[in-house]
Amino acid sequence: MFIKIWNSLQKLTVEKKIISVSSIDVSGNIIGSAETPGLIDLTIHGLPPKSKDTKEMLKWLNMGRKSHTQRKLLIAQIKTTHGDCLLLEIERKIGRTSKESDSFKSLIVRQDDAFTNQLPKLMLKIVKSKGVFDKCIVGLPDAATFKHVSDEDGGMEKAISNGLRKIGFL
Repeated sequence: MFIKIWNSLQKLTVEKKIISVSSIDVSGNIIGSAETPGLIDLTIHGLPPKSKDTKEMLKWLNMGRKSHTQRKLLIAQIKTTHGDCLLLEIERKIGRTSKESDSFKSLIVRQDDAFTNQLPKLMLKIVKSKGVFDKCIVGLPDAATFKHVSDEDGGMEKAISNGLRKIGFL
C-alpha cells in the first residue's frame, strides 16, 4: 500500500495538484527518495507497563503474535499552494483482500509548529488504538481521515484528493 500511495502522490505532483512530496521521520528529517519513500518503525516507547492491553498492542505492533516484523509508518510531507500537510499511512498485513483494503483509512493533518511537537504523542496514540486513526485525532485540529478508494472508483489519487479537500487544501 505504501508504494501505491507514494506513486499516487508523485502523480499528483506531476499533475500540479500538489507542489512536492517527501517522506520524513518524526523529527522532520527527509528520508527515502523520490522513487521509494522512507518508512519509520512504530515503537513501544511510552506504552503502559505489561497488561492485557499492552500485550494486544504489542501483537498488533509486531504484525501478529509470532511475528518479529515491526509495523512501519509512512509520514509523507505534502507541500501545496495552501500550506504544508502530512499524510500518515500504517503498514497493513500482507494478504488482505481488496475489499478489506477499501475500508482502510489514512490520516491527513495540516502541518504547523504545534502539530510537529505533537507527532511523538500521536505515534503513541496510533499504537494504543492499534492503527485506528479516527481514535487518534480526537482533539487534534486540522486533521481528518479518509478512506482508500478502489481503482474502479478513482483509486488512491481520488482518495488523497478527498483527504486534502477535508482539510481545505484542494
